[in-house]
Amino acid sequence: MDRRPIKLVFDVLLMLVGALLGIATNYATDQSDHVPLALRLLQDWSVPLIGVALVLLVGGQIALHLLDRPAPARRVWNNTHPPYPGLEAFTEDDAAVFFGRDREIAELIGRLHPVVPGRAQRFVTVVGPSGSGKSSLVRAGLLPALARRRGRWEVAVPFSPGEDPVGTLQRRLAQLPEERPALLVIDQLEELLTLAGREERDAFLTAVRDALRRDARLWMVATLRSDFLTGFLESGFAELVRDPAVVGALARDALHEVIEKPAEQAGLTFAPGVVARMVDECGGGDALPLLAYTLQELYLRVGGSGGTVTEEAYRALGGVAGALSERADQITGELADAPVIPTLLRFVTIDRNEATRRRVHRGDLTPREQEVADAFVAGRLLTGDRGVLDVAHEALFRQWAPLRQAVVARAEDLRRRTELERWAQDWDHAERQDAYLLTEERLSAARRWLEQSSRTVGATPLVEEFVDRSLRTDRATMERAADAVAVRVLERLDTEPETAVLAALAAVEECAATPGAVQALHTALGASRLQAVLRPEHPGLRQRPFDRRVARR
Repeated sequence: MDRRPIKLVFDVLLMLVGALLGIATNYATDQSDHVPLALRLLQDWSVPLIGVALVLLVGGQIALHLLDRPAPARRVWNNTHPPYPGLEAFTEDDAAVFFGRDREIAELIGRLHPVVPGRAQRFVTVVGPSGSGKSSLVRAGLLPALARRRGRWEVAVPFSPGEDPVGTLQRRLAQLPEERPALLVIDQLEELLTLAGREERDAFLTAVRDALRRDARLWMVATLRSDFLTGFLESGFAELVRDPAVVGALARDALHEVIEKPAEQAGLTFAPGVVARMVDECGGGDALPLLAYTLQELYLRVGGSGGTVTEEAYRALGGVAGALSERADQITGELADAPVIPTLLRFVTIDRNEATRRRVHRGDLTPREQEVADAFVAGRLLTGDRGVLDVAHEALFRQWAPLRQAVVARAEDLRRRTELERWAQDWDHAERQDAYLLTEERLSAARRWLEQSSRTVGATPLVEEFVDRSLRTDRATMERAADAVAVRVLERLDTEPETAVLAALAAVEECAATPGAVQALHTALGASRLQAVLRPEHPGLRQRPFDRRVARR
């Protein structure tokens, strides 16, 4: 129900009560001897009227406050899921077990729904380092809080830019009703830099800006890794990220809440000293995802609700720092000779020297790679949804030593793959125009990468098609150039025989050894008065013998 008409009625009533209070006060203080009898009777009732008016004023203000304030959160845990999400982000369904971010939730609501409506921030960027819980804050904190204002907000299902950012944005906008304010959540905005090409990124941000200008009832919230903030500030869309809401590390008391409050909901207990030890071990940028993964593993190992986490169980798991690595080592050991590291490298991309996640279509993997992916999905280190696989969290390739070392060793190959994917996406987005194809040194580097590195870090079908099309187009261009030179050579044989030889040789060696170019070279040599100094190993000249002697008149 829309509460704004009710608030308006209360505002009008409070104005009338205020006016009545003023009139009653005037009569109560009037000591004139010439007051008419009717007014004197009203004066006798002025004191009670003042009391009633004051009660109404106080009651009205309380009512307005309650109307403007979201209903208290109902902490109802869905016991079909663990109370800890592991490496995955919290969702709206996890609101009952999401704790520690009350201040940040209040700040975001204040930006979207301030006391003065004209000061509302219609595009809010939530910025923080990887692992700080930005997605969880928005999904499990902000969205449930706004849901309690359901009469005001229509909240769309959050989405990430992914491989088709513009198309996904347009579909989400089309799903929103036009009769009331709506909120669109864009998770992992950095994918516009790490997965999309420049053309697609600019098209997406332009569409966002146009949608906000076109519809005054539209709000947007985006999460963004702080190490990619500069990339957006340097673009032509800096106004979208210039005043971000910053998410930092949790304080010790908040970490206690993150551990103990969900446990209370689930009937899970901790032996004395275990919680304090876990908090002490929460250091570094990946503290939250590692803690959440450790807690989920402990919950499952002690039997779920009603279980007790002992010091021995916590130590056997490897603690906060070791739980993830232990599980990854265990899976790798069970897979024996399977290509674990090459498969996992497919889920990593590098941009601006930062390793980030990369989604992979299941159909792009070989059967053995699919076996590896399935094992890591079962271990809750990868996720799978509708045929698309992803790392559950980037902590996997920052905290597990074998994969972290492989990322460092293959950094240049991963960076080259990222470039090729962007160029291929720009080509595809531009309806595959030849102007976007690779040429010269970029084409040579791409060909070397495909021949030497693609088996190790993987290449998408689009990249393979892009490079193949570039090679074929470049070859056709060189062949046309060689044939064009051959025509000019034959035209200048009589007037410039020596120049004709050099031009024909350049056409064969630097363009392409087409039949026309090779024939022109032989003809030029035969007509030349100079001794032909040729390299016999050139493949174009093995097709037929020629006379190396000095031509005579």
